Amino acid sequence: MGGDEYFLAANLGIHKYVIDIPLGLAFITGFILCLRALGNWRIILKWLGAIILGSFPSGLLLMKANSIILAQVNEDNPLFRPLFGWSLPFWFVFLSGYGGDVRTGSVPQSLLRLRLRTNDTYYPDQKR
Repeated sequence: MGGDEYFLAANLGIHKYVIDIPLGLAFITGFILCLRALGNWRIILKWLGAIILGSFPSGLLLMKANSIILAQVNEDNPLFRPLFGWSLPFWFVFLSGYGGDVRTGSVPQSLLRLRLRTNDTYYPDQKR
């Protein structure tokens, strides 16, 4: 298969697992530390539920979109030619979604704030 790890391993002349194992361990360690930082088991279950419910459909849609975009790039479709290293569909999604958040400055606030209930906001530096 492909991917960034494969690209790095091929260019460095090492096996892919030499890159996969440390990155996987770092991901698992960070994931566990982040869940422990949430503290309350109810909050942890809410986050795990959101991750599970959101990641599977997103992953399936991204895999399908990736195969469509790669096919269009290989067919030399003018709408899928690279613009600053990324195809036009990437720029459309970026500027319509995440790019709007970056321009308004709401990304840092949304990353620092966790809404639990309507009247209950948890801030990471708040004492319990």
